[in-house]
Amino acid sequence: MKYIIIILSFWVWSSIVAQNTVSINQTNSLELETILTHKNSLIAAVMERTNSVDRVVIYRSVNEGLNWQSIDTIQNGNQGRGDAYDPVMTIDSIGNIYLVMMRRNNGGSSILNMDLALYRSSDDGATWQFISFPHVNDEIADYPQIVATSNGELHMVYSYFSFTPIVEGVVNYIKSVDGGVFLTHFVFLLKILSVPI
Repeated sequence: MKYIIIILSFWVWSSIVAQNTVSINQTNSLELETILTHKNSLIAAVMERTNSVDRVVIYRSVNEGLNWQSIDTIQNGNQGRGDAYDPVMTIDSIGNIYLVMMRRNNGGSSILNMDLALYRSSDDGATWQFISFPHVNDEIADYPQIVATSNGELHMVYSYFSFTPIVEGVVNYIKSVDGGVFLTHFVFLLKILSVPI
């Protein structure tokens, strides 16, 4: 009898949530990250694909998700980089929002050259500024994760893949004490794989 009650409770809850669904965008969305700011705004960084171009669009809601506004688009041409993938966000103790994502390096030696790009908003997600490239021009930086522990102190972990002479992947750690402007402490954490090509 307990199992029936749990299933019915879940079904009722799911029905209520579905009735309050609001569409943020009308394009092909692939990946996203959402956070709640200190001022109760919702910020969504959404990877969208339009005409085979991947970009990250930042949406903001200041009324508990009832309405959403497109704030910024990070796409081809920004900082000389191409497509944008895998957006991840964090917020520090004073409300700075940090966004890290993969960016295709159009000047790299391969179509697979992926950098990491870091952006910051200091005004509750209303505007965004490019800060730095935590990983640049060196094979593939992938699956970034970021945590802010205090004002301006960032911790980032990501996987890194090299293709010569064999495919190898490691997990890297980066720390910044100044909001991502200067990144230090590159630490090799874990070897992921080693496969002959």
